[in-house]
Parts: sequence; structure tokens; C-alpha cells
Amino acid sequence: MEKIVAMIITLLFLFSFISSENAIHVANTNNVLYVGGNGPNNYTKIQDAINDAKDGYIIYVYPDYYNENIVINKSISLIGIGEEKPVINGKGNRSAVKIIADGCLLKNFIVKSNESIHSSPPIEVFSDDNVIENNTFIYGWTASCFKNYSNNVIKNNTFMHGYYYGVYTDDGKNNQFINNIAERNGLEGFSLDENNSLFINNIATKNTHGMEIGYSENCKVISNLIYSNWQYGVGVVESVNISLLNNSIYGHPYGGILLMDCTNCTLEGNDVHDNYWGIMVEGTYRIPCKNKNNVVKRNNIYSNTIGIYFEKGRSNYFIENNLMDNEINAYFEMVIYLEDRNPIRPLYNLWLRNYWDDWNFPLPKPIKGKLWIAFKFIDFNIPWLYFDKNPALEPWEI
Repeated sequence: MEKIVAMIITLLFLFSFISSENAIHVANTNNVLYVGGNGPNNYTKIQDAINDAKDGYIIYVYPDYYNENIVINKSISLIGIGEEKPVINGKGNRSAVKIIADGCLLKNFIVKSNESIHSSPPIEVFSDDNVIENNTFIYGWTASCFKNYSNNVIKNNTFMHGYYYGVYTDDGKNNQFINNIAERNGLEGFSLDENNSLFINNIATKNTHGMEIGYSENCKVISNLIYSNWQYGVGVVESVNISLLNNSIYGHPYGGILLMDCTNCTLEGNDVHDNYWGIMVEGTYRIPCKNKNNVVKRNNIYSNTIGIYFEKGRSNYFIENNLMDNEINAYFEMVIYLEDRNPIRPLYNLWLRNYWDDWNFPLPKPIKGKLWIAFKFIDFNIPWLYFDKNPALEPWEI
């Protein structure tokens, strides 16, 4: 009798456990919706599934062409499944995908707009804490647009054939762009207005310009491959504390890296070759000068027409770079304004411990350039020299 009671108790326990497991499974499947495919309750339109979903839902989308303009206004995950990515074709000139809710995931899609200057981007993001992963975005005036957004992760995507841009950001904060490709866009692969953001292991090629960072602060651009764009590789304009570290930048008929009117920026560990100018640090005609306190250090700069071109700035530092096989290793043009309170300030720039393949003497290396002297509506120029006071006699290991 005791054995029978024990068996009954055991069976009741097992039944209770199995029922509990089934209840959990049912609860989970209630949070999952399907679009396309052959399931009996599957949706035919993505937007219908979004409308019926709640925060935290997962929507799986089977491969097909979905001619829709969807708005994601709930914190959901929208995931393409199957051997081929599902395609979302935006209708008219509206965006194919617009994300306005926080905490969304968009993964494994091809998203397209019309091939027109007037067409909205395939994707627009106006929210925070999203993940955009493993998608391809094609056409639109820009292949993607991110505005007033923060803490997003954009990784493993391809942005192509934007009429102007591949990636366009405006007022972004604390975002991460990782392992993305921007190619064959009409103007810039990446056009960025960001603060405290990270760009790592991205590729920009076959655009007019590879990457432009403007009016930004405290960003890091690390280990990106920027090559064979039609004009220049990376431009940083009127920005503060931008770090370009360990990037490979080559094959640009205009130039590799441009710093224009920037302050406290660092270029270090970059491999810059086969451009017209390798690195240009430039200030425009303005008082006070904004092109100041930048550091160009430990870069490999080789096989360019001009290795480093420096124009109009003060308190900038060129330290421990390798300058090799350039037609001209370095050249500068400086301006002093006699109406300035301290007209000599722009001349305070430092060249130190660089390796020059055309100088093998333990003596200061002269760097030829030109000095413009401006006063009101009159200006003239004279030859001028900077000196690397302690040039390296062997290349630096970078």
C-alpha cells in the first residue's frame, strides 16, 4: 500500500511539473507572432502584426516581398528568418521602416526605398536603446537616417546607393556603429553629427567621401577601413576631442584625413597611403583660430603626393610619425594677421621626433613652407621654415 501511495505522489509531481512546463511554453509562444510562411495564424502584413503586438513581443518574418511602410511604435523585436532575407519595399516616397519606440530590435532584412533624390530613407530612427543588426538598406536620399537618438547599436549592416549618404545622423549621443559597410553612396558613406559615440571596424568605399564627422564631440573612430572613395577618406570639421585611432585610409585622389577647424583631436596609429595628401590639418580664416591643440602622432604616412599638409593653426603637435616615400613629406602655409592682438601666436606649432626618409642627420630637420602676412586688405607671402628639432633616425614601430 505504501508503494502505491508513493507511486501516486510521484506521478502527481511529474504531472504537475509537465503542466508547469507546458504553461511556460504557451506563455512564451503567446509573445511570438509570425508573418508570411504557411502557419495557420500567420499574418500577411508586417504592420498588422505590429499593431497586434505588445511591448516585449517578437515578430518573426519569413522571406517574401512586403510592399509596406511600417511604423514600429512598440518595444518589439522584428526578425527576418529563413535562408533569404525578407524584403521590405517602401511604397511612394515614405520610409519603409520608421522606429519611434525605444528598445527595439530590427534584424535580418533588406529594406528599400525608391531610387530618387525625393525618396525618404529606407529606415528612420527617432528613439533610443535600439539594435539595428545584419540588414541591408538601399536607396533613398540617404540609405538611413538617425535623428535625436541615443544608446543605439548599429552593427553588421550594409548601407548603399543612397542618393547623398549611406548613414546620416543628427544629434546622436552614446551610439555604437560596429562592422558596417557604406558603399556606392552619392556623397558620403557616413555623415555623422555625434557626441560620445564609437565607430569601430566599419568600411567605407566607392562613395564620394568615405566618412565625415561634423560639429561633434568626444567620439572615437577605431580600426575602420576607408578606401577608394572618389575624393577623400575621412573629414572631421569643427569638432572637439575626436580620436582617429588605428584606421587604414588609402586610395583617395584628394586626401586621406582632413581636420578642419578642430580642437583637441588625436590622430594616432593610422596607416595612410596612396592619397594626394595623407593628413591635412587646416584652419580657415577666422579669429580666434579654431585649429589648435590637435595631436598627430605615430602614424604611418607613405606613398602620398604630400604626406602632411598643415595650414593655418596654432599649438598643434606632429610627433613620432613615419614619413616615407611621399613626393613631399610635409608642407605648410601659415598666416599671421597683423591686426590680431598677438599676431605671432599661429606660429606656435611643434614638430618632434618624426622619421623622415629624406633626412638621415642628427640635426634639426627643416620643413619648408610659406608664411602669409595679412593686414586689412593687403597680404603677401614669404618662404618660411619649421624644424623638427630631434628627428628620428629609424622608423617607429606602429
